[in-house]
Amino acid sequence: MDENNNNEKEFSVDIDKEELKNQTKDTVNQVKETIKNVNFKKDASATKGFVINMIKKPFSTIEEIVLEKENRFPNAVILMICLMVLSGLEYVLSIAFSKYSSGVSFKVLVLDILQPLLFVLAFTVATVVFGGKEKKNITTILTGLTIAYSPKIFTYIASIIYSIININIIGYIYTILSNSINFFTYALMFLVIKNVITNDGDNDKLLRKIAVIAICAYLIIKLLVIIGIY
Repeated sequence: MDENNNNEKEFSVDIDKEELKNQTKDTVNQVKETIKNVNFKKDASATKGFVINMIKKPFSTIEEIVLEKENRFPNAVILMICLMVLSGLEYVLSIAFSKYSSGVSFKVLVLDILQPLLFVLAFTVATVVFGGKEKKNITTILTGLTIAYSPKIFTYIASIIYSIININIIGYIYTILSNSINFFTYALMFLVIKNVITNDGDNDKLLRKIAVIAICAYLIIKLLVIIGIY
């Protein structure tokens, strides 16, 4: 009986609705302000340097984000814009350079553009729901997961190159690069989730909680697929 109660407590949903509402509103306002005041030339250059530093020092970079040593939300917004643009561009160019294409579908294009955002939001929602009472706020979680997902930019770029130069050697390089980046991306996302959720020092419990978050996120994505918006 005690074991069952502990399991229920471990995976219980602990959300303060009013606090969640305020955090969501604050995050949306930050997105609006960031987009409104963005200087693409300056911010893109700063974000580029930040990404390079993250690749060199992923653990310390993720730690800085989670501990909120510096506001990285603007970097996250710039990175998400880049991800969405590249995702859409990848689709358009794959159609443009395909011998068997029937033309660009506006619906598919919109879904491709939204895909990176929806993926990160699915993991953000799952982390907020199952992260525990002492989890970080939504803005920190969203910032961390967006930045952790950002190496996918290189996958999109490689895919675009392969769409234009469709030769076997480029395909082999793209496959290796894509698989490596996917592994690196999920490792970074694991680090972010590990550091933003409640951690009482029990590593086994922590791992189970992260697994529940991942399952929940993929169930959300599956639901989005079923209703046709992913």
